[in-house]
Amino acid sequence: MFIGDDDTPPTYGKHLLEYIESNQLSLNSIPDSFSQFSLSIIRNIEKRFPDSDFHHAMRIFDAQQLPLTQTLINRYGEKEIEIIGEFYGNQKDDQDGNVYEPIIDKKELEREWIVVRQFIANFREFKFVEQWFRIFSTTEFSSLYPNTSKIIHIILIIPLSNASVERVFSRQNLIKNKLRNKMKLETLHYHLNILINGPSLESFDFETVYDHWAQSPHSISM
Repeated sequence: MFIGDDDTPPTYGKHLLEYIESNQLSLNSIPDSFSQFSLSIIRNIEKRFPDSDFHHAMRIFDAQQLPLTQTLINRYGEKEIEIIGEFYGNQKDDQDGNVYEPIIDKKELEREWIVVRQFIANFREFKFVEQWFRIFSTTEFSSLYPNTSKIIHIILIIPLSNASVERVFSRQNLIKNKLRNKMKLETLHYHLNILINGPSLESFDFETVYDHWAQSPHSISM
């Protein structure tokens, strides 16, 4: 839409149009470099996020996404499970020449899916994380369907947003402020670990920690 095509006139976007109007430029005078630049951005975005179909395929493991009729469930997710199997079931090579072996058997994954899609239909009332917590904690799913279990464990640890990273930066700015601008990275690292992973002040046993520190060789040498 920004650069247009044979069927759609270009919109050029708000900021470019404002620039054109403020400088009294003709739309016909816009150089081809704008289009080339935009196409370059599109290609880079597609290169950076090449597996949109793959990520979209992961939704089949959410019981709330299952069709409502048994007839549709019997055919549900066949294309998606094939996409997932191709991604995790084939050897991969990176630019440095490292070879990564498949982590699942893609044919076994497809066979498991025939039963798994029927199995997870019993957990429709739960959201995704709670659904799989209940399945793994109350059934023998991991041993019965090992390939599917590997995929689910991967999904469960993939962050869905950058909120956790943003929180780290926010806490870093609280620790290393203008008055502490000479703080070393190692010290900042320790402070962040304590702040993010440590217990709350209410439950922290200061006396025990002090006794432990006082008896350490480091404190004696000081």
